[in-house]
Amino acid sequence: MSDSVTLASILGSQVSIQWFEAVAIVREVADRLSALGSDRAIPELHQIHLSPEGYLDIAGVIPTDDPVRRMGQLLQALVAHSDTPVQLRLVISQATAPTPVYGSVREYSDALGFFERPERSTVLNQLAARVTSAVAAAAPD
Repeated sequence: MSDSVTLASILGSQVSIQWFEAVAIVREVADRLSALGSDRAIPELHQIHLSPEGYLDIAGVIPTDDPVRRMGQLLQALVAHSDTPVQLRLVISQATAPTPVYGSVREYSDALGFFERPERSTVLNQLAARVTSAVAAAAPD
């Protein structure tokens, strides 16, 4: 996975993440955490890698007492520079509230499912293609 790029790197680059791509990323992270049996530990931006093929990998997690808030903050960071639907902003604010409306990461992910476009793998693959192109264009000759 040496060609993968962290979400922190993507956010620091010229590549813009669309709101529906951000939803796909957060739901994929939630699915990965569920598969790992991790409901009280969330990855940081530098621990989430996107491969050129659109595969998301989690390189580590950090324990937290507020997993829903942390997942809400992850989505908030990803949509910071996009034109996000008001209803999605409401879901984000409910997740990042001092006492989140959602009782678990799974419940939050399910709420985000309303906003997710079909074929998550295609959405992530298209994002990865834009990121790969931007990295190649920025590389010195």
